[in-house]
Amino acid sequence: MAYITSTTFYFQGHAYRAYIAAYTSSDNFTDLLKDNLTVDGSVSYIINDRNAIVASSDQSQSGIYLLDYDSIEDSFMSSNNFIERTILDTTVYAGFYNIKQPGWFMVTVLPAGPLITQSNMIMVQYILMYLAFLVLALILAHYMSRSITNRISSVIHQMSKVRKGSLSPMESPVYHDEIGDLIDTYNYMTRKMDQLMADQAKAAEELRIAEFHSLQAQINPHFLYNTMDMINWLAQQGRTDDVSTAVQSLSRFYKLTLQPLIENAVLHGILEKDDKTGTIVLTGWIEDTSIVLLISDDGVGIPSEKLSAILSGNGNSTSGGTNIAVYNTHRRLQILYGPDYGLTYSSTPGSGTEVEIRIPAIRKSATEPSN
Repeated sequence: MAYITSTTFYFQGHAYRAYIAAYTSSDNFTDLLKDNLTVDGSVSYIINDRNAIVASSDQSQSGIYLLDYDSIEDSFMSSNNFIERTILDTTVYAGFYNIKQPGWFMVTVLPAGPLITQSNMIMVQYILMYLAFLVLALILAHYMSRSITNRISSVIHQMSKVRKGSLSPMESPVYHDEIGDLIDTYNYMTRKMDQLMADQAKAAEELRIAEFHSLQAQINPHFLYNTMDMINWLAQQGRTDDVSTAVQSLSRFYKLTLQPLIENAVLHGILEKDDKTGTIVLTGWIEDTSIVLLISDDGVGIPSEKLSAILSGNGNSTSGGTNIAVYNTHRRLQILYGPDYGLTYSSTPGSGTEVEIRIPAIRKSATEPSN
């Protein structure tokens, strides 16, 4: 295949006319045209101004879909390089490309049927790819949502334990995102609450011990005063042996819990009888996990209107006292052992009084103050 064109050149001041011929194999064009076809039944060819096919991807197909040069040139100028034609009852689409220097046109003819089929296949592929990406996105979204939900649920579950009084920090977060910051904040809150609860428990224990010692400090002078008053009375009666016994008993009896109760039984029960005589009975037994001590006397008894006020700290004895020793003893036992323990009074005026002391059989802790 050859391409010949005329030209003019100058040599030593003279113009000379010449012809340039370029020779090449049409196979190069054929291979180039075949490489760019992807639709079945399509063909590409190059046509010159003499309606001769310079090269073709398929000689038989180019013969079927051959368009003459003039029609191609007119279509190229008016249709923006693209036309639709019906050839042998087959709708085809033809596209043109102008090769300016030799004045050739490259024509590509695409049958509508295979083109639509291939377009549909491409569309299906795009739809399948879209669906695959959509499913993948949904799986990733579900995984991420589940991961976030599980982390939030673990924080909520851990926080719900706070309502039950169980404070325990969570493991340090792996991801320092919003949920990780929430876990860090919860752990900080847990440490602070643990510290506050420990401080509160310590303060409550110190207050309990302080109240116990305060009550003990109140009862000791009261008891000492009453005991010294009794010893003075015995001395005035000339009962020296009884005075000696009372002084010895005072030293032994100064710190037992039974002291103010027996003191009340003597002073406000028996000694208020006309004959100043009577009996005090001390019994005890174990009831389940408690030790029960019962002090019974046959003194004057306590009126019902005053009985309920004895353990309140506000009542007065029949002799005008404040019952502070009895109240303090009751409060000391409750401080030591809890509200289920302490004193219980029952009395019948003119017949006597019973006081029940209930304490646990085993002390609750080694940190409790001694009495």
